[in-house]
Amino acid sequence: MGARVVDLRVQEESVEVTFEEVPGRQSAVVGRKDVQGSKSNVPKSIKASMVILAGGPRYKLQRKLGMGLPGDFLRTAQTETMVREIGEAKVFLGAEVAPGSFAWVVPFRRGGREWARIGVSAKNKAVPYLKKVLSELQADGHIDSMDLPIRSWVIPITPLPRTYSERVLAVGDAAGQTKPTTGGGIFYGLLCAEAAAHTATRAFEKGDFSEGMMSGYEKEWRQKLGVEIKIGSFFRRLAERLTDNELDDLFRVVQSDGILASVTKKARFDWHKDVIYFALRHPALGRIFLKGLFR
Repeated sequence: MGARVVDLRVQEESVEVTFEEVPGRQSAVVGRKDVQGSKSNVPKSIKASMVILAGGPRYKLQRKLGMGLPGDFLRTAQTETMVREIGEAKVFLGAEVAPGSFAWVVPFRRGGREWARIGVSAKNKAVPYLKKVLSELQADGHIDSMDLPIRSWVIPITPLPRTYSERVLAVGDAAGQTKPTTGGGIFYGLLCAEAAAHTATRAFEKGDFSEGMMSGYEKEWRQKLGVEIKIGSFFRRLAERLTDNELDDLFRVVQSDGILASVTKKARFDWHKDVIYFALRHPALGRIFLKGLFR
């Protein structure tokens, strides 16, 4: 914390980590005797036996180490503002709202007032779509102004081709370990952090930080999540091909004939494989998805 890693150099006996302090934040490494460099405004370096990259969707170091890049991303934008009469959380789909993903309005309380997080994720630029959502909310009287601070970022929705190298592991968004369906990363990140801890523990116990030792991390997390990610990615590709009319048909089918109850019974918040299997095997739902597959 309080420092930004700008370079890694894997050496025979260690990893040299070059970092810069972030102004206004306390650094966890300041004051250590093995830190090279003295002035706060110049890069410093420290040596470590191994490094775990967990700094979010930034891939300069991963590329340098031969891990590659995630194959696909979502662009995301969000703001927070006071609102009126929003009611329950809302999700919006459609090519005119959030192509390839969804938009959301999630109300919460702050200082006794009603606020909401309003956001969009999309396969291309998200900010223009968020502004469109804000415009509609303003026109409906739910918000007073569109002049709001907007935070934007990218979310990887496919993993890195490789999430390890000699003395280095990548975890979470830094490894592209997110749900392909929604881009959510907390649960996958926790599972993969556990796998990274197992590998790091074995490496220190054996004094072995080779690629062979580090590869155990990737084997473990892919064993836990590999099938989920493959099925989720396939489902995303199908869903992205659906037209807005087909999405409407999909929701009409889900709300009829007890399908919603079956989906709810099979759905698990962090595991999507079973509900995807159900949707693709259901005659009416499957026909809608097949239209996109053969388009």
